[in-house]
Amino acid sequence: MPPTDDSTLVAAIRAGDVSRFRELVARYDARVRLVVAYRLEDTAMREDAVQETFYKAFKYLDRLARPERFEAWLVRIARTVAADHRRRRTRRDVVFLEELEGVSTRATLDWIWDEVQELVPAFAQVLSMRYREGCSYAEIAERLGVPLSTVRGRIYEARRALRHRLTKDGQRWW
Repeated sequence: MPPTDDSTLVAAIRAGDVSRFRELVARYDARVRLVVAYRLEDTAMREDAVQETFYKAFKYLDRLARPERFEAWLVRIARTVAADHRRRRTRRDVVFLEELEGVSTRATLDWIWDEVQELVPAFAQVLSMRYREGCSYAEIAERLGVPLSTVRGRIYEARRALRHRLTKDGQRWW
C-alpha cells in the first residue's frame, strides 16, 4: 500500500478520523524536533514546544487552507512556538533578575541559574518552573500536587535563599 499523502490524511482527520493525526505526528516528529532544537537550548523547554506545536496543529487543522502544504504550515507553527517559549523565558529571566536589582548580562544569568540548582531541590524546582517554564503559581501547585499556599511559601523561601547565596560577607555581588 503506498504511503498516504498529507492532504489525504488532513481530509480524513477533518472528516472525523482523528486517530490518523498520529500518522502525521510520526511523519513529522523528527522535523519539528530539529526546528525547535535549533531555537531552544533547554531540553524541557524543547519537549514542551514540540508538544505544543502538535497540539496547535491538531487544534487549528481546520484553518489549513492548503492541506498539501501541511509540512510548511507545521514548521511555521514550530518556529512560532519556539520563539514564544524563548521570549517567555527571556522575559521571565529579566523580571527575576530585576528583582535582584537589574542584573542583565547573559553570563550572569547563566551563573544565577547555576546557583539556583545548588539550592534545596524543592526550591530549585519551583524557581525553575516559575521563571524558566513560565508556570503560574496555580499551575505549579497542580503539577506538584501541593496547595497554592505551599507554592507561594516555597517561592518566597527560595528567593530568600538565593539572595542569601548571592551575597558574600554581607555584600551584594552586583
